[in-house]
Amino acid sequence: MSMELSKEKYPTRDLALKKHTYLIYDTFEERQRMVVPYLCAGLANQEKCLYIMDHNIIPEITAGLDKQGVNAWTLQNHVSFFPIREAFLFESQFDPYQATLFLTEQARQANREGYAALRFCCEMGGIVPYISDTKVLVKYETLLNRFIFCKYNCTALCLYEARQFQSELLLEVEAVHAHPPGKSRPRYEGLMLEANR
Repeated sequence: MSMELSKEKYPTRDLALKKHTYLIYDTFEERQRMVVPYLCAGLANQEKCLYIMDHNIIPEITAGLDKQGVNAWTLQNHVSFFPIREAFLFESQFDPYQATLFLTEQARQANREGYAALRFCCEMGGIVPYISDTKVLVKYETLLNRFIFCKYNCTALCLYEARQFQSELLLEVEAVHAHPPGKSRPRYEGLMLEANR
């Protein structure tokens, strides 16, 4: 399982194992500035990378990784993309417990395959059409803390496009995620500071 990326290239973009954090963003460019280095750091750390998407952005993500020196073999063998409908929907509805079970199995599989950890990103906006109450998202985030990060070597970056969510929900989202050290901008806590560097 040889990957050619150097850890030194992404030191400030990395996260400690068992770190659960988030990005609230306005533009695709903001998201790319965080997601691409985040995945690169995982590859440099010999981690399995997983991206759960609400629409097909594989070309954009792979182009960003290619610019950072991730070759096609590494991408094909160490980065997996799942549409939300395959990963998180059960009988056409989002079930936070079943979604947690899916990620648990992914973490176990990464361990069986010899990876140091599982690193995943999830576009949370893709879940919204399949739930009747956005509070379900907070439940899901809480379940991750309880059943994933306390048992498995994982890091997670949950992606929230600001225009898709009410500010009250985003405040609750902030409360269940890990906060980075140092100052944060008023609405863009989480990894927003890193995204703007």
